[in-house]
Amino acid sequence: MKRGVVGLAALSALVLAAAAATAGYFLRPMSPPERLESAPAVTRVPTVAQKFDDSRKVQVRLEKGADTRLLLNTAGVITATHCTKGGTIVSGSIVARVNESPILALSTAVPLYRDLTWGTKGTDVNALQRELVRLGFTTPVDGTFGRTTAKALSALWKSRGVDHEYGGITLAELVWMPGVELTVSSCDATLGVPVSPGGSLATVPGVLQRVVLDSAPADLVAGPRTLTVVDIAGPLSEHMDITDADTLAKIASNTLAQATLAVTPGETLPARIALTSPLTTIKVPLGTLFHVNGNTGCVQSGSDVFPVTIVSSSLGATLLTFDRPEHVPTEVNLGSAITRTECGQQ
Repeated sequence: MKRGVVGLAALSALVLAAAAATAGYFLRPMSPPERLESAPAVTRVPTVAQKFDDSRKVQVRLEKGADTRLLLNTAGVITATHCTKGGTIVSGSIVARVNESPILALSTAVPLYRDLTWGTKGTDVNALQRELVRLGFTTPVDGTFGRTTAKALSALWKSRGVDHEYGGITLAELVWMPGVELTVSSCDATLGVPVSPGGSLATVPGVLQRVVLDSAPADLVAGPRTLTVVDIAGPLSEHMDITDADTLAKIASNTLAQATLAVTPGETLPARIALTSPLTTIKVPLGTLFHVNGNTGCVQSGSDVFPVTIVSSSLGATLLTFDRPEHVPTEVNLGSAITRTECGQQ
């Protein structure tokens, strides 16, 4: 009996020892895999080309002018009118007749203030030519009233059912419009009413004159930019606004823009600005840069050093442009492989 107890105790001790040995084996520190032990440190990384347009979200304000009267430049009696309250007057249309002579409504960036004929030169001629082109008629835009401009003007008259043999245009035949399509607030010269130069044909609400950034973002990359508002894109000036007549006309015809113009002044709309021509940049890890000073620095490829300009940085990656775009390396040194401290060091 005593021998059996001793034997059982010995067996238990052996089992416990084996269990402890097994646990110790599994709890021992693991040696790294052979591949990890022999993997070299990363010292070179590839350069990756990436387009960059510096797109930013912004808010814009729509600024309109005061109500405008469309003025006649001739005397006589209104013998026909196409003006209706709440209707529209479109640039390039016959808006009325005075003593049976047709009156053409035209929107030009520079108000037409004189008769234009062969050989006339000036910014008003240039503005007329631009409007003729916008309306679909071919003419050079050179500020000189020549044969082609005269033919384009005659073609415009003919398209409106008027035979116009004169090779120019007189103020008496025109009503100037501050926008290409205007809604009429009131018709001021009705059928049969005598009129004189300077008399009002119609009154229209103030038109959109400018789209301006409510606040310009900081640290914008230099370069021409495009502003997109209500899905309409236009050139953003150095003053951070749009004054281009064609773009303003498109924006003004948008329902959301019209609703914004109708509310309290100062209301803003969401928009986006971006570089008109995106930059071709090189994307590298932040750790490849050295001798950084402001937005300039250096990268090293092998033993060669390249001056660069930092365009943007985020999430550990940096977008660069190289001072010599024709010499962009396919790889750059990283970490301990960077042996230089300055761009010009040999």
